[in-house]
Amino acid sequence: MVKCEISAEDLLTLKIETSNEIVISSENLEAFNLLIYRIKIIDTSLGDLHHLDEIIKDIIINEMHLAEMRLKIFLETNSREIITDDYFYGEDDFTSDYNSELTEEMIEKIENEIRESAEFLDKKKEKTININTVKDAVEFLINEDLKQNDINVIKNQSINARMDSFRNHFGLGTYIRNLFFHGKTNQKFLDDIKEYKKKFSAIDHGEFGEGIIEDYLWRKLNNCETTSENLRKIIEIEEKVKSVRDEIYINKEVDNLSDEENDDLWDQFYKQLKEGSLKNSSKRVKLFSYNFKEEEIEKYLDLDDKSKNDKNNFEEYYYQQKALLARLDKEENEIFENLKQDYFNVQNILNILEHKHE
Repeated sequence: MVKCEISAEDLLTLKIETSNEIVISSENLEAFNLLIYRIKIIDTSLGDLHHLDEIIKDIIINEMHLAEMRLKIFLETNSREIITDDYFYGEDDFTSDYNSELTEEMIEKIENEIRESAEFLDKKKEKTININTVKDAVEFLINEDLKQNDINVIKNQSINARMDSFRNHFGLGTYIRNLFFHGKTNQKFLDDIKEYKKKFSAIDHGEFGEGIIEDYLWRKLNNCETTSENLRKIIEIEEKVKSVRDEIYINKEVDNLSDEENDDLWDQFYKQLKEGSLKNSSKRVKLFSYNFKEEEIEKYLDLDDKSKNDKNNFEEYYYQQKALLARLDKEENEIFENLKQDYFNVQNILNILEHKHE
């Protein structure tokens, strides 16, 4: 069963064939776009499912994945993008005529492209030799290196996306590693990276420090520098963390500890981070770095606890957390609730299909 919300004015623009169908001509796509996001699946009643074709189940699964992706992308883009129904369909149509064997001509073309890419990267790396600081690296990326489309994509990442520490590891992260850290590298630049690592524990540093550049780049593009008040709070938390760690390791010669002794000390420290006086300290530091207020952080952490203690409603709390990070206005929050309910409705239908005969 579906529920459709559409005004009488919009309905007049559509051609009605029967009492159960609305047929829209290809010339009237604007009217269709007005309608599509107002159709909501609310229940299912399919009778005897013993002979139900598995294709129907696959369709529901695909619909669920689409609804989930639509919800996530809405929350992970500053533009609040709502993806279209053909999101999972690429432009390339792979048919049975596709030949998986590489010809000599194809191999030569690939080798030439790899060679040209390597030469192009080497030329870029030559320019980075004189870059001494993280700020210089970011200015180079913005003003000389990255294409405008790449800059727009990075800028459009919401704080939700930033909270995913592995999101850019194999994309932008790989590019930054190759450009600034592999091969010839300015020692002054590496020293500046080390200083950032000491000062900003809230940043996911990455393998070599590429996360620091990536973080500063995003903050620069989105004018999201941490306020002095929040920096003070971050320093207070980090001093507590250091104090607890020093207390655990006091009078211990770390270099002379056995692996078992080292693991035991780390377990004690980690327990404090997870359950003791330092619980949620790393999350607090990260949220303070994005200038969230105390009450927002407490609400976020409360939802975190609820998601751990109420597994049946984990996703509800999870998306409430993401909505909080997105700082939605009234209109955006209504869209979020609709997208979330669409996802849960399709998920529920799939659950009905899978347990109908139990």
